[in-house]
Amino acid sequence: MTMRRFERLGASTFQRRATILTLAAVAMLAALSVALLIPDRLRIDGYADPRSESAEIDATVLTEFEVGRTDIVALFTSASGSFYEETLQTRVALWQRLLSSRDDVVGCQSFASTGSPRFISSDGTRTFIVISLGGEAQDKLSTLPIIRQMLIAEVESAAGLQVSFSGITPLTNAAGGIVNRDLARAELIVVPITAVLLVLIYGSLVSAALPVVLGVLSILLSLAALKLLSLGFDLNNFAVNVITLLGLGLSIDYSLFILSRFREELSNGDVEAAVIRTVASTGKAVVFSGLTVAVSLLGLLVFERPMMDSIAIGGVVVVLVAVVLSVTILPAMLSILGRRVDRLRVRKLAASKVATTSGPWYWLARRVLAHPWPVAIVVSSGLVLLALPIMRFEGGLPDHRVLPANHSVRTASTILNDEFLPFQASPHQIIVAMPSALLTPQSLEVLEGLSKSIAQIDGISTVDGLFSFGDATAIERVLANIGDAPSARGTPKMGIQTVMASFVSGDQVRFVAYSDAEFNARRSTRQVDRLRTLALPDGWTLRVGGTAANLVDLKNVLWRRSPWMLLVVAVVMFIVLLLAFDSITLPIKAMLMNSMALTASFGAMVWVFQDGRFEEILGYESLGFSDATQPLLMFAIMFGLSMDYEVLILCRVKEEYDRSGNNTEAVARGLAATGRLITSAALILVVVMGAMATSEILFLKTLGFGMALAIVLDATIVRALLVPAIMGLMGRWNWYSPAWLRSMLGRVRVGGAR
Repeated sequence: MTMRRFERLGASTFQRRATILTLAAVAMLAALSVALLIPDRLRIDGYADPRSESAEIDATVLTEFEVGRTDIVALFTSASGSFYEETLQTRVALWQRLLSSRDDVVGCQSFASTGSPRFISSDGTRTFIVISLGGEAQDKLSTLPIIRQMLIAEVESAAGLQVSFSGITPLTNAAGGIVNRDLARAELIVVPITAVLLVLIYGSLVSAALPVVLGVLSILLSLAALKLLSLGFDLNNFAVNVITLLGLGLSIDYSLFILSRFREELSNGDVEAAVIRTVASTGKAVVFSGLTVAVSLLGLLVFERPMMDSIAIGGVVVVLVAVVLSVTILPAMLSILGRRVDRLRVRKLAASKVATTSGPWYWLARRVLAHPWPVAIVVSSGLVLLALPIMRFEGGLPDHRVLPANHSVRTASTILNDEFLPFQASPHQIIVAMPSALLTPQSLEVLEGLSKSIAQIDGISTVDGLFSFGDATAIERVLANIGDAPSARGTPKMGIQTVMASFVSGDQVRFVAYSDAEFNARRSTRQVDRLRTLALPDGWTLRVGGTAANLVDLKNVLWRRSPWMLLVVAVVMFIVLLLAFDSITLPIKAMLMNSMALTASFGAMVWVFQDGRFEEILGYESLGFSDATQPLLMFAIMFGLSMDYEVLILCRVKEEYDRSGNNTEAVARGLAATGRLITSAALILVVVMGAMATSEILFLKTLGFGMALAIVLDATIVRALLVPAIMGLMGRWNWYSPAWLRSMLGRVRVGGAR
């Protein structure tokens, strides 16, 4: 009889085991070479869509008006004296000239160049310089320490002065450093705990070592592949975090299932037969499981955001690598080890043969199947109650408060908001395009009216623009000031003409509107909506940028494209599960079960972190909002992982049903055969995900908590109670598929999977 595809793979793996392991060693050395030789080209930005209105305006402000964003804010404090004094003003002007002379600085603003009192604190003891940098985000990070050291050296030569730093680049640098440190600490927590759990699960050091080896190899090969991909694509460093997170978790999960099946098959025959049967059953299930995870991650590509694209690409890479290694490298290692896989025992080994008609999981399944309606109603109601807080979800973007309370960047940012005009670092940038590049009294009247309309919007505290200088009603004075204003790139902008030049460029005029609320507040985002609807004469256009506008554009695209992501994932997932189980009802049931567990965990995240509960216990400070992208990232990662377990359980249920034709008994036996192993795998994933909850950065803490909770809910309440209850109620409908569909698709049966 012709061997089936996965049986052939298992046979080939056994026969070529030495060659496969040699190639694996060569691949590992090549991956190390790639990691060492290819420079890191991963980006650190990626929230904004470069094609969005806000991103285009931010770019225009930099290129056309030579102002740029608040990349660095250098905050100066005087222990004695006021920055209104001429001596200190002269020092600030000198430092601004030094900064402006640098090629990597595209713009500087301070009291010395603008004369605006908003640059000096209410008591006069503090002032600041806004520094705009050229280049990409990575270039700005490289420039930051140079400017920091330069200003620190300058301040040290002046008695009684101190300097601290805020702004986008210091915040990014600080958050990135903490994230890297927290992830490194999480790995130090995860690896030993995982090793101990694996030893307890298998009772053998050899068996416990195999999943760890596979996880390390998966991460290494995936990171090398990511570096190669970064040569041709703009990828974000979030992809590295996803690879590290999923690489270890999935590799250990898949190794657990394959090792368990191999040990069971080994008790029934020789090593070669055990390898072939393991790959043909559990190996095939692992492939389908990996496809479900990859499909879920690919849904992020719908949003066309660099960060989400990078997470999708990094996740798919590590999933595919983990799957390939699990059905090739791991069986090759098992082929060589054979019965020695249980060597170096530290305790008495559990029986290799799994009892499917006895034990606590079989007993629980039979109890649930005896009372499916009450169980389904009670469990579903509980999950719905947990999910209700998601109705209060408020999406935002990270700000300085994600840093620890005592961090210098957060302290400087707080001072800027408390002692100066609040929220200066995140103003609304407004660009008005006129029908011609000529400023006339008539066009100035329109612009003056627009300036007044902007100032009248609820919550706008200050408006900077052409009419911020001199008598705003004297249009002739504005014309005189702006008439011969020079371009000042590469030199400090001194004098009213050059200052006003930062508000006019060709046929475009710029206004800067300051809100009395932080950019994440609804008050600020409503201001963006109001600004974008201001009336102008025919031929005039108005566009809005700034951080609040970035958030508005992000939320709009998430709202518009989320249904498409869900649709794409659902359709492709349905096809994959249809091929796996030859049923049109099981895929729908599986996706509904996963969605219930995920929405319950989303609701719990909002209830805890957004609403500010258990702050002292969990060590965080609630911001009153959640990261806008967090639900989608959790969905992409956890929906696939949850479906991963669903596939592996249903595979065994399907095997039992094909054998007996009894739905109730098949469900009970399938749960009994997989319950212990699924629980063990889930426990390890909870450790991996939960370690992130120790982070000092709220985004990682929330994500780790949410994913760990989702796994706990999925592996306990959903898998142990809701799934058998629903499958018991559905009866033979679990396996329904029209004859024409079976004929069209053929039977691609996964077989037993443990």
